[in-house]
Amino acid sequence: MEWEQTLQKADEILETNDKNKGKGWWGSLEKRKFERRMGKLLSIPCLSVAMLGVVPVWLYDRKLPFVTLDRHHPDGSVLPIIKIRTMCEGAHLLEQDLCQGGTLMNVKNGNDPRLTPIGRVLSRISVNELPQAVNVALGQMALVGPRPWSDVECENVIKPNIDSDPYKTLWGYYSEGLKWGWVGLASVLARNEESMARRWELELLYAERASKTGDFRIVKNMATNGVLWQGK
Repeated sequence: MEWEQTLQKADEILETNDKNKGKGWWGSLEKRKFERRMGKLLSIPCLSVAMLGVVPVWLYDRKLPFVTLDRHHPDGSVLPIIKIRTMCEGAHLLEQDLCQGGTLMNVKNGNDPRLTPIGRVLSRISVNELPQAVNVALGQMALVGPRPWSDVECENVIKPNIDSDPYKTLWGYYSEGLKWGWVGLASVLARNEESMARRWELELLYAERASKTGDFRIVKNMATNGVLWQGK
């Protein structure tokens, strides 16, 4: 999708007459309560589907199929993201090398050397992300919100550019209580297809124009356009 078309689609998703927008929505008790209820409702079916990925991961190398990855939020909190393990041992070292070489986003779009053969399939259809329904149910994560990044991406891409937008403004919103989400505008419209700056531009659009209607549209796009099942 061309970038202009991506921005146009983002505008269509976020356009709404809702009175509660932006921080007024993502910082509201209504959103938090609703999403925790949804997380609890989705946890069992999502974990049930996730088991289809757990079995082949365990059979591949007979190692623990789940992994918890700590993500450090700008507000100082630590989010333990639950995932099905898709990467090989030493993946964090490979990520460091790829990020410093400026090729991390390129390999995410194609032949990522960090992925195991089973992990490549699970990652493409996002089954490895399903256990994060538990994070939503526990209130650690929003159902809809900007996606988290790794420490390596933060140190090598985000912090060196933190004094310029979209990084500067969005970082400020995180400091004001914006939570990471299970699914976000960038993951729907530009899932690993754009540069970090462009993904942050989409996340910033969400932070500034978020609404209940927009959240429903993002979830709808995730389901109907095959973000999970087709890896789009």
